[in-house]
Amino acid sequence: MNFQSFYNSIRFPNWKKKIFPYVFFSLALLLFGTVIYLFSRSSLETSYELNAITEGVSINTGNNSELIWFFENAKLISNQTKDSYFSGSLKFNDSTTITIKRVSLGLCAISIRNTVNTSVGTLHYDAYKKRLGKSIHIVLDSIQYRSHQGSTIVFPLNKINGFISTPSPVAQETDMNVPILREGKVSLLNTSFNKKTVYQAGEYILHTGDQFKLKERISPYYGFLTINENPCMNLNYKVAGSKGYIQSPGGLIHSAESTLLHKLQNDIFYQWLSLVFGVLVVIASLFGAVNDVKDMFK
Repeated sequence: MNFQSFYNSIRFPNWKKKIFPYVFFSLALLLFGTVIYLFSRSSLETSYELNAITEGVSINTGNNSELIWFFENAKLISNQTKDSYFSGSLKFNDSTTITIKRVSLGLCAISIRNTVNTSVGTLHYDAYKKRLGKSIHIVLDSIQYRSHQGSTIVFPLNKINGFISTPSPVAQETDMNVPILREGKVSLLNTSFNKKTVYQAGEYILHTGDQFKLKERISPYYGFLTINENPCMNLNYKVAGSKGYIQSPGGLIHSAESTLLHKLQNDIFYQWLSLVFGVLVVIASLFGAVNDVKDMFK
């Protein structure tokens, strides 16, 4: 049975046949409105995953800090005591900024400062506990030797409620040893409408000298920083947010964020809604066309 025979077999009064296409169009518009409503209600929260090789990184612990780093044979430079080597763990206080610099294969220099003029944290070593001042420096040297002995330096980034930032893009610098980001990428991950699947909503390549920043952070940062026999440092973290951007040398800025189009392209729920919407439009168009043809031959 062809479509014309099927249509003729429907015993509708003539006025009902006239409005039949409009019913389909109305259903299609209703479905389209539903999609737009769900889009507007749907969260654009995105999980940003950064993987980068960088010569520098700044970390602010923020509030409710749970950050603890272990140091082995590290040099402590402080105004309170003379320089000395130590092995132990440092629990960071809130509102503490940690700036780490390692250019190429050089030593690792860590500057730690509390932004509210209190202690940067408490140092635990050799069964002793010492409250540190508001500003200290730690140096890790012989990194190549450590790596050859099977020791890799790993600093966890647990529940960072402040920020994590790579070096600013190169401008008119006066210091030839200014740290920069060497290379990296930012992956964007979104959750489907039913919260059961995760899909990649985009990927951005970071070139030498670029800087990624998050404007609107939703979750804490989680990840780790690795220092080994390779040049610079490996920075890896995940954070949920809604807006991010990449700034390149020269001041060029472009956004790195998930859009509604990404949801339509990747979320199976919205794909099915779009398919049903398209089918309703096609059916309504076919019925309308057949009606017009029949009216021509009456």
